[in-house]
Amino acid sequence: MLANKNDVGLAVLSVRKAKKLRQNKLAEMIGVKPLHLCQVERGNKRPSLEMLENIAIKTNTTLIITFVEKPTIK
Repeated sequence: MLANKNDVGLAVLSVRKAKKLRQNKLAEMIGVKPLHLCQVERGNKRPSLEMLENIAIKTNTTLIITFVEKPTIK
């Protein structure tokens, strides 16, 4: 199962607010429309890996992706 869109969106929102950036400013920095960033933060759209990498680079943060094995049911 992919990461919950809401969790990813909240993480993006958290980074943006921690860096004291307005939505339109971060959107401009990463090359997307403000509406698209808003939809990601709300959990309405799932960001691409490229978008997440751009956010990490432009906000001087680290993007960590974790793969977790699904538990098996016997």
